[in-house]
Amino acid sequence: CDAVISACEKGGKWWQALQILQRMEEHGPAPDAVSYDAALLALSKSGAWREGVEVLARKARLNLVLERSTLSSVLRLLLVR
Repeated sequence: CDAVISACEKGGKWWQALQILQRMEEHGPAPDAVSYDAALLALSKSGAWREGVEVLARKARLNLVLERSTLSSVLRLLLVR
């Protein structure tokens, strides 16, 4: 599923990346740090900062590691805003 989220990011389809992440959360397989990072990257490139902050909060609630690249994506989201 991570590859599909990444493909959505590359295609500029952030809403599809977000939908896939949500489906993974609800139905499995459970998303991991890479899944959240791929979704955050898609959101950061689109400027969908509200959705990005929510995804970051969901990742944090799961105690998943916040990598430097994730923080860069979040900063990009806030700067685009």
